[in-house]
Amino acid sequence: YGGTGAPVDSGYVQLIGSERAFAALNEDGTVQSWGDGSYGGSGAPVDGGYVHLFSAGSAFVAMKADGSLTAWGNASKGGSSAPGDIGYVQVYGNTYAFVAMKADGSLTAWGDGTYGGSGAPAGTGFVDLAMPKPQFLLSATNQAPTGVALANTVSSLPEDTDISSAVKVADIQITDDALGSNAIS
Repeated sequence: YGGTGAPVDSGYVQLIGSERAFAALNEDGTVQSWGDGSYGGSGAPVDGGYVHLFSAGSAFVAMKADGSLTAWGNASKGGSSAPGDIGYVQVYGNTYAFVAMKADGSLTAWGDGTYGGSGAPAGTGFVDLAMPKPQFLLSATNQAPTGVALANTVSSLPEDTDISSAVKVADIQITDDALGSNAIS
């Protein structure tokens, strides 16, 4: 299981395994997996932008910089039903399930309910005491904003408007990756 089919190119920055498969994260944000397909050896996401991988006994999870998650592998053991929202900062897997934590300390679990895939405590403020903060968040590269838009625009000013001091004509909305200081100068 996994002894053949490994990628032969270079640039991989993370390698993890399940019971019978492997997954590798390339520096370009793409993911490759190989081994037993029912343990995550096939079905890896085909898009890019991933920054970290996590594993359980029969499945894998890939995380993007915005904290969105994609799971693959054995569907009943965490390989499907990953949360569809963003903002996750850490994921843990056991043999049959995953639990993901957001920055506010809220938890979401999926996989086999008998083994922790359901019933995660509600609320926020849970603290990750088991491991230090993930290094990928500390070393992620701040990207340039991906969009700028104006909202609440003023289409015209009366001719007698005093413009000797600042006059607000719009709100600037910037779409960003949420990394870095996000200060506008």
